[in-house]
Amino acid sequence: MILKKIFFDKKFLLWLYIIVAIGIAAQLIIEQHTINSTSFNNFKIFKNAFGLLISHQNLYIEHPQFYFDLYKYSPSFAALMLPFYYLPDWLGISVWNLLNTLVLFFAVYSLQQIDAKKRALILLFVLLEMITSIQNSQSNTLIAGLLIFAFSLFEKEKIFWAALCIVLSFYIKIFGAAVFVLFLFYPNKLKFIFYSAFWTILIFLMPLFFVSMKDLAWQYQNWLMLLINDQQASYGNSMMGLIHAWLHIDVNKTLTMLVGLLLLIVPFIKTMKENIFQNRIAAFCLILLWMIIFNHRSESPTFIIASAAVALWYFSKTEKSVLNLVLLFVVLVFTSVITTDIIPLPNKRYWLMDMALKVLPCVLVWLKILFDFYLNKKERFR
Repeated sequence: MILKKIFFDKKFLLWLYIIVAIGIAAQLIIEQHTINSTSFNNFKIFKNAFGLLISHQNLYIEHPQFYFDLYKYSPSFAALMLPFYYLPDWLGISVWNLLNTLVLFFAVYSLQQIDAKKRALILLFVLLEMITSIQNSQSNTLIAGLLIFAFSLFEKEKIFWAALCIVLSFYIKIFGAAVFVLFLFYPNKLKFIFYSAFWTILIFLMPLFFVSMKDLAWQYQNWLMLLINDQQASYGNSMMGLIHAWLHIDVNKTLTMLVGLLLLIVPFIKTMKENIFQNRIAAFCLILLWMIIFNHRSESPTFIIASAAVALWYFSKTEKSVLNLVLLFVVLVFTSVITTDIIPLPNKRYWLMDMALKVLPCVLVWLKILFDFYLNKKERFR
């Protein structure tokens, strides 16, 4: 009982998240200096983007003198990385990890409609996926936190700040824009559109503190070309990858995404008609899951967003269901636990990546939420 009480304590969980963030930052720094690891290469991409921006270089080509891979984010995100550019790596990666983890932590605890015990369970459930994300010095934990904050702020009718969270997530990773659809479920829709336009323009123009308008337009043109070419990439850990792996057929990515969107119409209409919190959070979880399972660039670190959606869906519900519990367990094991070194598995890469097994449990949860809406099981959402 004492141990159970400790794990549900907010202060304990806060310190757990802080220690994990700092501990992983220390691990990455040590690896960098001992085995010449590229383990925080993503952070180098982010921080050096600011240096490339102010030196008027193309952000969207390779810069092997600074990092490997490509920068795929907006010029505005590069401008926002100003503080990190001037910090030493050991401090920068520590602050970056803390930013990611603490935004997620406080976003979950801002959901006042969910009791404190269940908020603690949500944070414990997503812990493994969060570790995977920050071990790769990714921004996905930050995105998950911003989008959950947006939902929470909508619930509190603070739409000015909800708009900021969604716009910020868009400028980091464009799929964050999917959460704009939340405004359909709340009043003051015109205000939200105005606030969103305000934040979009303001953050769009932010790089003008460092470059000319001509230079900024050039960077956005380069970004657009990169995104267009990126559509030719592999299927990733997505619905398209799952179909391709199991049925051995080529999949039209755009068409598959559109089918996924069309399936959301009924849940959205029902959510707009019925002013019920459980409907709204279930629809929100559908959006978060759609962002990952229909994203051809989904990789293991992005699943913190899907894991958070599954946890929010399950722990926000009031009724008990054996099927829902089984789905939660399947996600925990086959999306989170089995991808780590906790369970040594022969041919792990084949099953989890080539066969897209990591995404399958999230697809099953997405379908279960859809079926509850389509079958009009109102008891599921009351």
